[in-house]
Amino acid sequence: MNRILLAVTMLFLLLCNAREAMAYKFLKTCGGTPAKWASNVYAVSADTNFSSGPWRTALSSVVNSWNNNPSFLGYSISYGDTSVALGNGQSEVWWAPNPGFVAATYTWLATSPPCRYTEADIVFNSTPTLTTPPGYPWIDTPDKANIFTYGGNYRSFQSAAIHEFGHAGGLGHTANTYSVMGTEYTHLSTNGSIARGYVGEDASAGMVALYGLWPNGPEDVAVVHWRWDGTATPDDPPTGGYSNHCRTRIFSSAGTVLPLVSDGGNPCYGKEPSYIVSRGQTVLLELTYENLGKSTQMITNGYYLSADSTITTADQFLGGNSFAIARNTAYTATVQLVIPTNVTSGYHWLGAVVDYIGAIKELHEDNNATYVGIWVQ
Repeated sequence: MNRILLAVTMLFLLLCNAREAMAYKFLKTCGGTPAKWASNVYAVSADTNFSSGPWRTALSSVVNSWNNNPSFLGYSISYGDTSVALGNGQSEVWWAPNPGFVAATYTWLATSPPCRYTEADIVFNSTPTLTTPPGYPWIDTPDKANIFTYGGNYRSFQSAAIHEFGHAGGLGHTANTYSVMGTEYTHLSTNGSIARGYVGEDASAGMVALYGLWPNGPEDVAVVHWRWDGTATPDDPPTGGYSNHCRTRIFSSAGTVLPLVSDGGNPCYGKEPSYIVSRGQTVLLELTYENLGKSTQMITNGYYLSADSTITTADQFLGGNSFAIARNTAYTATVQLVIPTNVTSGYHWLGAVVDYIGAIKELHEDNNATYVGIWVQ
C-alpha cells in the first residue's frame, strides 16, 4: 500500500514512499494463539559477568530500550545470578564459551494457563572468533568506527541483545520488512560517530499486538539510513527467515541509483559509500522513517547539506516537508533535493532531521537525524 506524502515547500517533493507491511511474527503459537507472558512482565536475572562495568551498562540500555516501547509488556532485570542454567524455572541471561552460535533464546511454555511463557533464557557466545558476519567479537558501546557494519572489527552487543530480548518477549523472526527481528546488525540508528542498536517500529508494533497498546506510553519518531532490501536469509529452524537490510541510497531525478566514488564502499555493510553528484543537480535522497510511539504523528522534516556526517539543524537547510506517519509500519521514501551551486568539491553529506521544529514531545531526540554521503565533483 502506498501513502501519499504532502510537501510543504516547493524546493522538493517526496516522489515515492514504500510503506512496508506489518511483518512481525510471533515466536510460538498454540492453535493460532500467540504465546506471551501471563503477567505482562519479562523478569530476568543476569549472571555475574554482568554484575558491574560496561557490560552491565550495555545490558541495562537494552532493557531500557524495550521498556520504552508503547506496549504493556515490561522488562525487569536483576544482577549477580550465580547458578544459571537452561530449564531451571528462572529466566536468565549469561555468557557461554563456544556454544555453537552467536546468541540464542530458549523458551518454555506452561500447560496451565495455556500458551503462557514460564521461562526464557538468553545465551551469548563469549568467544566469537570468526572474521566474517556474524562472528565478530562484541563491542559494548555504539562507536560506529568499531562496528563491522561500518568497516570496523566488532559487532554491536546492543543490537544483538535487543533482538534476543525480543524473542524473550514473544517475537519471532521478521522476513519482509526493516526490523531488528530480522538481520539485527544492520538495524542501527546512526548519526555522526554513533551507531546505536534500537527496538524499531516493527518490533514495537509486534509487542503492541501481543500485549496491547499502553495509553500512557511514549511518543517517538525516527529516521535512519537503513532499509529492507527486499530479500531474506533463511533461519534455522526455518520460520520465514531474517529480513536483509542495506543502506538507503541516492538516485538521479530519473530514479537511477547514482554511481559511487572510485574507492568504493558497500551499500549494505562495511565501508560507507558516497554517491557522485554535481553542483545544481536534482537528486532523490532515500531514507526510512519510523513512528516508534503510541499514536499517529504529523512530522515536519528538515533536509540539510553538511560538511560532516553529523546532521543538525545548524547545517545548510535545503528545505522541509510534512507528512503523517502512522504506528505499525516503516516508510522508506525518496525526497527530491537540489545540490547547491556554491558547494565546494569533495565529500559532503545529505541528511534529514525529523520533527526539526520540535513540535512533538518525544521520549528520545537522539534518533531524529541521519545522513547519506555524497562526493561533489
